[in-house]
Amino acid sequence: MTRETSWFLTGSQVLWGSIDILFELSVSRFWGGVCYNKLMSRRLVPVLGLVAAMILLVLMNFTTPISVGPWGALLFFTTFYVLMFCVAVGLVKMWVKMAGKQMRKKEYLYGAVIAFGPVMLILVGTMNVMTVALMAVFVFLTCFLVSKHTA
Repeated sequence: MTRETSWFLTGSQVLWGSIDILFELSVSRFWGGVCYNKLMSRRLVPVLGLVAAMILLVLMNFTTPISVGPWGALLFFTTFYVLMFCVAVGLVKMWVKMAGKQMRKKEYLYGAVIAFGPVMLILVGTMNVMTVALMAVFVFLTCFLVSKHTA
């Protein structure tokens, strides 16, 4: 299809093909936003995890909590959540493959919920059996809510 007759503008037309191999984005002219693509999730999640891990390593090795300030704390928790999301999505993908099913949006929601558990444990500050148990119950109940809401 030519550019004039297609509904989607591919990433190679926007970024001259350099990032098309990595992300395979499709920007819709009709909706005016980024469309979800199965190839994007297969490549985007691991790449985001690697970028988040590199940012966390640099942040933890070259700065102190006092020197980064509030924006550095926000960067730390955001990149930590992105890293935990990538790990959780990888675990959910393994679980789904063992069950013989395919990944859907529901499984990505499970990954988002599971990834928030370690972030909450860091935010609480004290780590004991009761705190971990309460966070596990919270994550389990939220996963139950996701399963009932998306069913």
